[in-house]
Amino acid sequence: MIQNINKINPLLVNSKVRPKTLTSEVLQDREEIVTSGTKSLDYFYQYWLSLSSWKTDRQKWAKYYNGDQWFESVLNDSGIYVSEEQYISDQGKIPLKQNKIKPVITSIIGQFRSDRGKTVVMSRNRDKAKETEMLSNALQAALEYNDTRELDVSSLIEKCISGLCVQRLAYNYWPEDHRYDAFIENINPNYIFFNTDVQDVRWRDLRVIGRVIDTTYGRILSQFGKTSEKAKKLQEIYGNRVDKYRDFSGYNGLDPDRYYALDFYIPDDFSKCRVIEAWELKTVKVIMTHDWMDGSMSEFDGTMKDIESLNQLRIQKYMEAGFSDPKEVPPIEAWEEYKERWFYGYYSPWGDILEEGETPYWHGSHPFVLPPNHMVDGKLSGLVDDLYDTQRQINRLLALQDFILGTSSKNTLIVDVDSLNGHTPEEISSEYVKVGGVIVLKLRDGAKPPFELGKNVAHLGISEMIEMNLKIMQDISGVYPALQGQQAQSGTPAARVITEAQNSSVNLKQLIETFSTFRKDRNEKLLKMIQQFYTEPRWLAITGNGYSDTAKLYDPEAVRDIEFDMTLAQSADSPVYRNVIDEKLSEFLTNGFIDFKTYIQNTSLPFADTLLESVRKREEQAKTDPNGAMQGLRQDIPPADPNAMALVQKAARG
Repeated sequence: MIQNINKINPLLVNSKVRPKTLTSEVLQDREEIVTSGTKSLDYFYQYWLSLSSWKTDRQKWAKYYNGDQWFESVLNDSGIYVSEEQYISDQGKIPLKQNKIKPVITSIIGQFRSDRGKTVVMSRNRDKAKETEMLSNALQAALEYNDTRELDVSSLIEKCISGLCVQRLAYNYWPEDHRYDAFIENINPNYIFFNTDVQDVRWRDLRVIGRVIDTTYGRILSQFGKTSEKAKKLQEIYGNRVDKYRDFSGYNGLDPDRYYALDFYIPDDFSKCRVIEAWELKTVKVIMTHDWMDGSMSEFDGTMKDIESLNQLRIQKYMEAGFSDPKEVPPIEAWEEYKERWFYGYYSPWGDILEEGETPYWHGSHPFVLPPNHMVDGKLSGLVDDLYDTQRQINRLLALQDFILGTSSKNTLIVDVDSLNGHTPEEISSEYVKVGGVIVLKLRDGAKPPFELGKNVAHLGISEMIEMNLKIMQDISGVYPALQGQQAQSGTPAARVITEAQNSSVNLKQLIETFSTFRKDRNEKLLKMIQQFYTEPRWLAITGNGYSDTAKLYDPEAVRDIEFDMTLAQSADSPVYRNVIDEKLSEFLTNGFIDFKTYIQNTSLPFADTLLESVRKREEQAKTDPNGAMQGLRQDIPPADPNAMALVQKAARG
């Protein structure tokens, strides 16, 4: 059940920052806190360990995507485990590799960037058209403000690598702009933990989810040290780490290995402080009420004694209004039920509870967003896992071909020693490689003339096997040369190229649609956060001119109560789609179905906004001086097609 604003704890609504549900001091005596917090950390640590196998696989997939494809261990001739790269190098060879995984994913990203679509709010009630347009504008403004175009590209890459991309939504302070607003961030899956017995595709059976956070002491102090007492406690908790290792970093910069060796309790960067954030689904007892006055049913944020007081107050008012029998007064009926609620907690690695409480968000859930988990028997993987074996085979064939070429004889000349006739081998070699050189030899009886070894290396079919594996990789990924923009062979019909590109798009539909569901879930949570935290009117101008001026002014009171009157749909936002719209608008304008002002309000031409402003100024001038407005309009427009001039004059006259 969605709670209305008047049914939520006021402590959760009035704050513009992420609200706090605890009214008492969170940081109390350290010994008491450590006892309770440590039990929770041990509980979360088990879920962290349960993901160890998957995180090991993700490390392998990420290394292959990044081009580190000879890292796996093998036994060398001395019986010692070394990396494949080291083993090949010890034999005097170069560990060749050809990364064919990254171009496949790059092509998928290119398709995503070329036709992303955008989320708009569609009203089921025609009376709410203006409000839903306002919500669409607010949603697009928040998405653009967070640069979700780049966030989504990074998430799609992670989806292809591991199958699990994670985003987190919050309402934070933006120091660059000196204001509070919605905040979206990508979370590296190496920092995530959750209950691994999930089976529902939509993650509806998620009970625990959290992450480890490595941040500076200053940020911890600004987030949790709201009072001097809390700041003093934070200094006691993190003091040793902050004072001793403030300017020391314990890892090499931009090194991916630090993500693969994460510890649950201790950060490898000694200049950072570790915080564990965890969200749990707990069962709590709530009070449900049924008001016989209006028939409404809701949760009550209070006690049973408060219900009795409200009933007594209502009876008193009714009796003063002239009622004679108290039994005729419609009562508020109340009873207790058990319901599931999301609770959050922030902990230090030693078990100190920095902050905890019930979810402050209207959507009633945790702030994380995950894609549909199409797992089979609990295995979660991405596209790279399907291409892994094929990529290994390609690398092995390249190394084998290089090894054969390196160890084979190369144009070696064989000359009978008894036929040298006083010539040295160096003289023979010099004359042999000279253009137009002549070698004069007297062959002994039965001797063979000089001949060359290695002129024709044995054909082992390695090139054909490499081509076969490349074709297999195309079949597995669904990314064919036509989709990558590669030039077709001479004589290839254009219809075939178009068909191959369309087939590739169909093969990628499963991946793209799954990611679209992920974005839809993210936008739904973001929209509810906008309704909750945008408590004051604000201008939310975004790129383009697809919204009216009334919709660009966000009115929180107008959209606060339309929770059940909206849905989310994808509208195309690609260059091809915009060109089609512009062509149709031009046809409507030419045929007189729309006027010039309507045309420039809906077209995507880059100068449309400037032209619209000029038309509005002329309209304002026409109200006071019609002749002057028409004269100015004629001066601004150069001589052109008479039909076009007539349309402009007609638009100026309204």
